[in-house]
Order: sequence, then C-alpha cells, then structure tokens
Amino acid sequence: MKNNKQRFATFLVILMVVVVALVGVGVYVYVAKNANPKPAPITKQDVNQQATIAQIKPQVVQNVVTNEVAKKETATAMPEEVTKNELQMELQKNIGGLSGSYKYQSIPSGDFVGTLNVLQTSDSDIIFSLFAGGPRDHVGIIYATKVKLNGNSAIYEKDFGVTGWDGKICKFEILFNENSAAIKEVAGGIAGDSPCDFGAGVMADFTYSKISNDVPELSKWSLLF
Repeated sequence: MKNNKQRFATFLVILMVVVVALVGVGVYVYVAKNANPKPAPITKQDVNQQATIAQIKPQVVQNVVTNEVAKKETATAMPEEVTKNELQMELQKNIGGLSGSYKYQSIPSGDFVGTLNVLQTSDSDIIFSLFAGGPRDHVGIIYATKVKLNGNSAIYEKDFGVTGWDGKICKFEILFNENSAAIKEVAGGIAGDSPCDFGAGVMADFTYSKISNDVPELSKWSLLF
C-alpha cells in the first residue's frame, strides 16, 4: 500500500513537470511568433501603389527643379536701372533695330504727353527711359533701365511699395511694332499714377510713334545718377 502511494506521488510530480515544461514551450513559441511576425502577403494593389509612387517621385523632383529655375530666371529678368557712366558704355553696343525715340501726345487737349527713349544692345536686351506728362503739370519718370526683350516685347516690373490700388504694382509691357511702341498694362500691374511713383493722374499706357531711328544723345535720357 505504501509503495502505491509513493508511485502515485512520483507520477504527480512527473506530470507537473511535464505540464510546466509544455506551458513554457507554449509561452516561448507565442513570444517568438509575435516578436517576429510574418510580413503580410504582397497584393496586386500594393504593387500598383509602389509603381505609382515610383512614377510620382521623379515628377515631384522635376517640378521642384523647374520652379527653382523659374525663380532664378525671374530674378535675373528684373529691371535694372543704369547710371550715366553705364549708359555711356552701353550706347556703344547699339545694334539698331528698336533703338530710337518714340513720342505720344493726346489730341486735341494735349494733356497727356510722353517720350520713350530706347537703346537695343542685343537680341534679348534693351535700355529705355520714359517721361510722361499729365494733367495739372504732373509728371512721371522711369529712369534709364535695362529690361529683357522677348521677341518684340519687354516687361517692366517694379514695386514702389505703394498701398491700395487693389495690390497692383508698376508693371507693364512695351510692345514694339514697325514704327511704334505701345505700352500696355498687364495682369496685376498698372502703367502709371502712384504705383509707378508718378504724379497723380499721370499714365503711360499709350501708343508712341517712332520719330527717329537715332539713339538720343546722353543728355536726352532720364537718368537717376
């Protein structure tokens, strides 16, 4: 009888050891499985998304590069006022073409007058100065300024810091034809009055007739220095 009790006790001990061992193995397997989960299977949708991203990334980079180049080109295309000495040197580069004197006078009142002097120094550059007169003897002046020429068109743009005017700045196009030059406002800009630092009511958006192919002498130019 005593031996049977001993055997039963031994059996219980062995059973408990086995149970503990099995539990330990189970815990180990569970932890290992969750610590290194198997990657989810790749679906066709995942492949398509990766392909789309691969296509978009180069385009985004290209857009960023293009925008940066455009910013640099815009910056270099800003008008640049020239001094008397600089203009004297530039006069030697005259290539004719658009160079000359252009004038405007309103008829019959004659209230608005304007003189536009132009020096073309290359296929892509001109220097111009503008004198405009308006009502009550008010005037407006744009001093000799170098701007980029695109075909027969040049854009002048400068922010004089004038408030109001619906946010418009001094910005206009000079459009050259065979015997004339027309100054026209462009989007976001105005060709005269306060935004261009002109006298009140003075505008420059008229068509100026070419009266001479000769470049005006230095004393005829409106110069800041």
